[in-house]
This record gives sequence, structure tokens and C-alpha cells, in this order.
Amino acid sequence: FLGSIGEFAIDAKIYINNIVEYVPLVFWAIASANSVIMGRLRGMGKFDDMKILFKQNLKLAIIINGSLSLLCFIFRLPLLSLFTDTPEVLALSSAILIIDIPLEIARGINHLSEHSLNPNGDVKTTLVTSVISTWLFSVLTCYILCVSLNLGLVGLWIGFLCNESSKAIIYILRWRSEKWKNTKI
Repeated sequence: FLGSIGEFAIDAKIYINNIVEYVPLVFWAIASANSVIMGRLRGMGKFDDMKILFKQNLKLAIIINGSLSLLCFIFRLPLLSLFTDTPEVLALSSAILIIDIPLEIARGINHLSEHSLNPNGDVKTTLVTSVISTWLFSVLTCYILCVSLNLGLVGLWIGFLCNESSKAIIYILRWRSEKWKNTKI
């Protein structure tokens, strides 16, 4: 898709990725630790403690990823000026960084949810959801928005947002259903 959207868009995507790839790292580490704790709590049969931990870390995911991506947007010009001074790239990157705020929040929710469901033996749900969502949104929706509707890089980022948001919704619904309690480990 990138090849069809132009040189400025390709440059903007590379520069944006260099900036925002650090946003999910902080919470990814927390989600990984969450996975270990969830496994231990599951082994002890402390389901109520697991639910409390999930809610607590869900708030952290929203706060940490939301704050870091908001900081990336606020300081976009100094950060982007490390790479370019091209006005078209700076304008496009600014639009993308706005869309990236809810994208990173959804990504944080996904990291937490996957690292909460998987140690409970609910790996099939996360796998199937991830594959279907990726094909529907990261491929199909991105193609429609980016190429067919000619939204370019903005369409690509909206497709990524749809992918991460759909997974977040499904994972939250799965967690709330408590079907993970019945999985065999």
C-alpha cells in the first residue's frame, strides 16, 4: 500500500514509526509482568485477585500509552525535526500522530488483555481474534481506505486503529465473560 501513496507519505511513516515505536514498550513490560502474576494467581485459584489486577492494569494501560502518545503529539515538531524539515511530511505526520493517540491506547489494552488471557489457557481466543482482525482491518480496511478511497497514510493509520480497537473490544468482552475461568491449563 505504501508504494502507491507517495514519497512524502513513505517518509512520514518511517519517521512516525521511529518516534511511536517506543510508546508501547513501557506498558508491554508491565503486561509481561502481569502475565507472570496472572499465572501464579490462576494456580492459586485467586480469581477475584486476577480481576482486580486486570482492572488496575487496564487503567495503567490507558494512562501510560495515552500519556506517552500525547507527549509524542505535543512534541511532534522537535521530534520530527530530528529527521526532516519538509513541510508536507511535517503536516502529514502531525495528522497521523493525532490518530496514533487512541491507537496506542487500544494497543496497550491489547497487550494487557493478551497477557491476561494467555496464562489462563485462553490462547485460542487471542490467536483467532488477532488473525481475523489483522486480515479484516490491517489488510482489507487499510486497502479500502488507503488505496480505494485515496486517503493515503491517514487511511492506513485509521485501518490500524480499527484493528487494534476491534481486538481491544473483543478481548475486554472475553475477559468480562469470565469464560477464561473454565479453560484447562
